[in-house]
Amino acid sequence: MDIHSDILRPLCTGWLGKLEAARAARSKWKEVADECMMFYARSAAAMWDDNYTRKFWRGVKAPKFRITLNKAFELVAIFAPNLLWEVPHRTVEARKPVPIPEELFGEQELATLQMLQQMSAQDSAQEQVVAHLMQQWLNYTPREQPGGGLMGHSELAVLDALIKGRGCLWTRPYSFPGSGRTLTGSFREAPEDLLIDPDFTSLHEAKWISLTHRDPHWEVERRFKLPANSLKGKSSLESSWSYGETSGTDDRQNANRAAGKTNDLVVWTEIWSRTGPGARLTGMSTVVKEHLESVVGDYAYLAVSGSVPYPLNLSADTINKSDSEVREAMSWPVPLWADDRWPVEVLDFYPDPECAWPIPPMAPGLGELKFLNFMVSWLANRTYNASRQFWAVAGPHVDHYKKWLSEGEDLAV
Repeated sequence: MDIHSDILRPLCTGWLGKLEAARAARSKWKEVADECMMFYARSAAAMWDDNYTRKFWRGVKAPKFRITLNKAFELVAIFAPNLLWEVPHRTVEARKPVPIPEELFGEQELATLQMLQQMSAQDSAQEQVVAHLMQQWLNYTPREQPGGGLMGHSELAVLDALIKGRGCLWTRPYSFPGSGRTLTGSFREAPEDLLIDPDFTSLHEAKWISLTHRDPHWEVERRFKLPANSLKGKSSLESSWSYGETSGTDDRQNANRAAGKTNDLVVWTEIWSRTGPGARLTGMSTVVKEHLESVVGDYAYLAVSGSVPYPLNLSADTINKSDSEVREAMSWPVPLWADDRWPVEVLDFYPDPECAWPIPPMAPGLGELKFLNFMVSWLANRTYNASRQFWAVAGPHVDHYKKWLSEGEDLAV
């Protein structure tokens, strides 16, 4: 099977269609989340932008004074420090052994009782050692994690939850550059990069979830062990690094940019599925898709990109190898499905029972906030206009009094 053929394209096309449906299902949440973010972090004039005013107060000319009461920032400033102020110290305690009632054993069974008590003591000692090691590990890894440790990532996730309604921490293994040691961490990702199976109203019930990335093509190639520069022509975005290296007045460089030849970022999405690789209803060959479904099973992992006609985790070498290697390539990186868990933990304050996306805490107050901003701005405008004074003077004295008026001092003697 040739990886560069179109045999796997229907599989990718099918998943890209599912991802688009998931984006459409969460569009209402994203619209409200973007509006909340605007009130939190944008300039005071953002509410008076033409694109925004067309949606809420058409035909009303913007006032001279454009005021924004930043209640969104006040919400975060008050609640965020109370929700998270330090990384907690984890205490792990071994389970207490179940006592064995001696009255259940007769004199002839004392040997059995002693053996059970000895086994219980050994198990208890072993669990004490495991608990001690686990406690040391759980208090070491949060501070070792890059990006400000677990504290830094948790702070950003709490901000996402307060502003947008959902904070996301993704648990995954990682290694430091040049190190062969594998550690684990929980990393914050923007909630907008999470997509959820739109056929269900909760994250727990969903049959699949995904996470979108934007990475240089060479990093994606290394991650999935693809040939060097095999994704160079599949990049769809240009980084500032590429722009800086190729900027200039050279017409050839400008033509390359217009043709997309300076793009170096690949937009790709990794998918965790509980319902197989998703080939059942695609236009793939019946033999191929039935074989793929039987080999991979219900719990499948895929990485797809809109510009690549095959899953990134199914390289040419892998697809031509044994069933066990194909199964390994399409298995969850960490088999969290065994505990009925996703690789992401979300912080939602106000779940929506009819949608897999929550209600942002400030969403119910947006109408009041917009009204206050609108009316206070016009009140300031009215106060300014009502404070104007008009002078009437004889013609020969205009130049004399004009000097004092133009200087604009409140009091002049």
